[in-house]
Amino acid sequence: MSKKVQIILLSTLGAIFLALALYKVYSNVTAKKAFEIQVVNETSSSPLSEAEDLKIKKAKYYSIYSNGKIEKASPFKIKKQTVDVDPTILFDSYTQNNETRIKLKKKNYKLKDQNSKKVITDPNYKRLINRIVEDVHYEAYTLRLFKEGNSSYYAYYRINAGISNAGYLYYFNSKNGKFAKLCKLENGVVVRVKKLDMQY
Repeated sequence: MSKKVQIILLSTLGAIFLALALYKVYSNVTAKKAFEIQVVNETSSSPLSEAEDLKIKKAKYYSIYSNGKIEKASPFKIKKQTVDVDPTILFDSYTQNNETRIKLKKKNYKLKDQNSKKVITDPNYKRLINRIVEDVHYEAYTLRLFKEGNSSYYAYYRINAGISNAGYLYYFNSKNGKFAKLCKLENGVVVRVKKLDMQY
């Protein structure tokens, strides 16, 4: 390889790395606070009961930016908005192309809150669950659903405890069908979600 070609290649690589660095800086500068969440630590074998949540005073609060960045936030108050679902009743797992996938055990199922035992009739929760089945490739240990306003739905999906303690927060807009992973949490259980960016 001639010296001239080497110089051209090095210049090209330098330009690529510079562009990536500038893009990262631009993304951080232009990112907006999109959501806030309240997170608590598990304190029992049934971490999702609302009674347990209310006893925990050391809740942590985080802001989630539009680029997925997370930082600590000030406390906020919002009314109870959760539906807790037993994922072992809802999902089966299987392997496809060496990848874990999930599927619904029944197509026609009643969605029940495992704490109140109430049947949830809002069809958008099932639309959210269908998107989870399509796009999420982990077995579930915890599934907590949220609703805010008329069109914002969320799912806190904690993967199988034997694999990791990590959980993911997903967002679903019932008006336009948007489905997105908002962030990954290494520990804790999401108990409240508040949307800040109304254009999200």
